[in-house]
Amino acid sequence: MKKIIEIVEEVTSTPFASMRDRKPLTNVFARYTAMLMMREEGVCNIKIATLFGYQRSNITHTFNTIANLLETNKTFKTMYLACIARLAQLEDAA
Repeated sequence: MKKIIEIVEEVTSTPFASMRDRKPLTNVFARYTAMLMMREEGVCNIKIATLFGYQRSNITHTFNTIANLLETNKTFKTMYLACIARLAQLEDAA
């Protein structure tokens, strides 16, 4: 989880403390990117929810929102893909 947070912070220039904020939208997109990357790495929903201050019951709805944004929001998709590319780059270097 720490590696993902560091990557998202680096790529988006959004510190982790700001990712929990509801505004501006760049903070929200950074949080959503980190959440999705963690989920794809196998982190359980409860740990993700706890890390970002969500109720366990709201996490499924949040991931549905994230999936929708990936399909409909170019800015979010670009941010997410940049973070994934950086993760792949670091994994290849290791």
